[in-house]
Amino acid sequence: MKKTKKNQPSSEIDRKGELIAKEIKHHRAKCGLSRPRLSQKAGVSVYQIRRLEIGEGKPTLLVCLKLAAALNISLSEVLLKIE
Repeated sequence: MKKTKKNQPSSEIDRKGELIAKEIKHHRAKCGLSRPRLSQKAGVSVYQIRRLEIGEGKPTLLVCLKLAAALNISLSEVLLKIE
């Protein structure tokens, strides 16, 4: 199994990435926002949001912060749920 710099299996990191995506999608639906509307609010492309939600994208910390702010949640709230 491929290891990351911190000796954490890459599959574990991928799993956490999927959980972050699931949380973002959950909060987007809870707020009743379409991808285009979230895109406008967050200043993130619809393409990036779509890729994140379907598990293809690896968003930067900045993108995660923008999405969380647009959804009126803290990024720490999202991160606590994946631990």
